[in-house]
Amino acid sequence: MILDPEMDAASIQKALVKENPQSFYLRRPQDRTATFKKLFYRIPRTSHTIKIDLLLSSEEALETPVALHSNHFEYRNQIPVAPLHFVLYHKLMGWENRAESEESWKREKANSTDYQDIINLCDMSFEEGLQPLSKSHLGRFYLHNFEYRADSFVENYGRNARKRFRKIGFPV
Repeated sequence: MILDPEMDAASIQKALVKENPQSFYLRRPQDRTATFKKLFYRIPRTSHTIKIDLLLSSEEALETPVALHSNHFEYRNQIPVAPLHFVLYHKLMGWENRAESEESWKREKANSTDYQDIINLCDMSFEEGLQPLSKSHLGRFYLHNFEYRADSFVENYGRNARKRFRKIGFPV
């Protein structure tokens, strides 16, 4: 998440690759007609890479609460990391978009990758003692959508999902 960005996402991607080409690189997406490239990060001292999604706070569709500030971010290995509750919120948002898609590959990704990521984030939230709905400073709209998406997720996946969300304070 980039708060108050001075550049667009493509420019930020290019700057990261230019500044640190041993760690970052760009790759064409599966959709060959796409006009953008995906950013990847090589995890040091491993053979693993991860896809990086740049979320710009200026993008209305991301539902970034105005009360979210840079002091809410933590630093891990000198990299600012978004708060866990915010990551869970956006993972639910991505799951919802894919689950409702007309494209079967997106629905499949919602049921495989997104499902497991959300369950893991719930477990991490529980281990950290995090209660996402206690973040009332982020506003009613944010909290309402968080509960709505958690309810939808639980309706789709049942008992295991319900158990995870209840453990972190959701009345599902």
